[in-house]
Amino acid sequence: MLAGATPVLVHNTNGCGVARNEKGQFTSGENSDAARGRQTHLNYRNALGAGYDFEVTLPSGLRPDAVDWKNRVVRELKSDAKSSQATGRRQLQKYVAELEDMTGQSWTGHLDTYKRFG
Repeated sequence: MLAGATPVLVHNTNGCGVARNEKGQFTSGENSDAARGRQTHLNYRNALGAGYDFEVTLPSGLRPDAVDWKNRVVRELKSDAKSSQATGRRQLQKYVAELEDMTGQSWTGHLDTYKRFG
């Protein structure tokens, strides 16, 4: 946030209008689980290795986490939370359907999971 006419970084801005809950905690969605998820997605490339394209944008705008075009495998990475896994399965169904329509070939969807807590 800038203060005044001269560009000065102000670090104590009382949250810059970011929502807080009744305890004064930020509710922006940032927490240790979100941070772990971002780091796990960065490590995903190394874990899967060569042969995958990552964060491909399909014509519909959907973005699977990894696509192996040669072996026709699409992958989604989610935490071990049941709700996240359910979301991942629904996403995979959409990815598989779109990739099959695009290529005219059969595709396999695979849900990879990671532990939310260290």
